[in-house]
Amino acid sequence: MKKINSLIFILILFLGLSCSKDDELALSDVYSSVPVFTFSANNNAYSIEAGVADFYMFTDYERDSSNVFSFISRFSTLSDCVENCSEELLIKIRDTAPLDNVDSLEISAAITTGSYNFGLAADLDFSVVAIQYTDREGNTYRSDILDQNGEGLFEVLDIQDYDINENGDPTKKLEINFNCILQNPENGEIIAFNNAHGFIGIAYPR
Repeated sequence: MKKINSLIFILILFLGLSCSKDDELALSDVYSSVPVFTFSANNNAYSIEAGVADFYMFTDYERDSSNVFSFISRFSTLSDCVENCSEELLIKIRDTAPLDNVDSLEISAAITTGSYNFGLAADLDFSVVAIQYTDREGNTYRSDILDQNGEGLFEVLDIQDYDINENGDPTKKLEINFNCILQNPENGEIIAFNNAHGFIGIAYPR
């Protein structure tokens, strides 16, 4: 019986070692416990991780009447969330230029590494960023309703291809750093995101 058990162990070990490296990477991706998309600021006083505590990373894009795209990343809770369900972080990055033809979008040109300015709500400049944060009590704060006074900084450090999203759109994974202030449009309260860092996703048209 011991000899048979030893043979079975050796067979299992051989089959495990014969798996390709690609298969091993695929399994580690599927079962990884490390969140892919994260956000933290103010020494983790603010912290969100997609896949943890009912949070998910939603990716989207929109096109305005001037044929300019904005690429949207949103940390939000799932519909079956049970606690802290109001908290949400939305980041919107405006394209570098209008398009003559929607089919001519080149995502590698539309989103690049480097620094971006924070824009106001009525700002039609290109390559600007707007951030909206809703806390656990449902209070919403926006970066696009007040001047950053030259202190706002948003940097895209790295860009990688990522998976197709739930809408069937291709996506990119971005590593970002930023500092900004945000204001509550109802009571004027201001909060600051300092030394914010994250990995976010954006979608774009095929």
